Amino acid sequence: MRKIIFLDFDNTLYSHRTGRVPSSARKALEDLRSRGHFLVLATGRGLESRAMVDRETAIFFDAYIFLNGQVVIENEQVVFEQHISLENTKRVFSLADSLGVAYGGFTCVGQALNRLTPHVQAVWDDFESDIPPILPGFRDIEKIYLLQLYIEESEEPLFQDILNGYVTNRPHQYLLSLIPKNAGKSLGMNFLMDKHGFGKADSYAFGDGYNDVDMLLCAGCGIAMADGNEKLKALADIVCPPADEDGIARIIESLGLCT
Repeated sequence: MRKIIFLDFDNTLYSHRTGRVPSSARKALEDLRSRGHFLVLATGRGLESRAMVDRETAIFFDAYIFLNGQVVIENEQVVFEQHISLENTKRVFSLADSLGVAYGGFTCVGQALNRLTPHVQAVWDDFESDIPPILPGFRDIEKIYLLQLYIEESEEPLFQDILNGYVTNRPHQYLLSLIPKNAGKSLGMNFLMDKHGFGKADSYAFGDGYNDVDMLLCAGCGIAMADGNEKLKALADIVCPPADEDGIARIIESLGLCT
């Protein structure tokens, strides 16, 4: 019976320790595709990562969930999107401006930020990536899917009243990401499952981070990586060996998805 399978990318399919998707995981994806299963890449990354994901996994997924559920791509088209209201983004930006905090995020025109600061430089140096374009008018962009504040954990209380309205994730000690509380990867999952007629019992989800909690809870079978977030592992149905220990392939085989 055909299943829908959602897979996170970073430290789930892709090992940051080795800098690659293991060949065993690539073969497992090919086997799943050959069996007719519906494969979905579900990541917190933005749309600019699409080429890298396709190259590293060596397949094209049936659908892509980007920005923790804020955008869904299928057949090269945006089939679902949700952005943060301009009223709410400007509230965040006004406080950030008053405190001298840099901000940015993922928008309808790509990833960008308002200005360069030492925190910004440190984040992108550590990510080993180019700094996103600086757009002085960033705060006036109408479609912003995910916000980023370049702040340390100790600075979060300054934004506490605002942060209560968002789900937050900290990918770096100087970076806090924000999406609306009604967002999350499960938003994109439910859209695709409803569209293609999959029930919860037909769904599997693999993840490693705190931003995968709602994804694993939404799936009929939630699988957490052994080197992942402790809360995620506690609620998972299965704990999977790490990416670079052939975890994906081993669990897919044990579940009988390719037999």
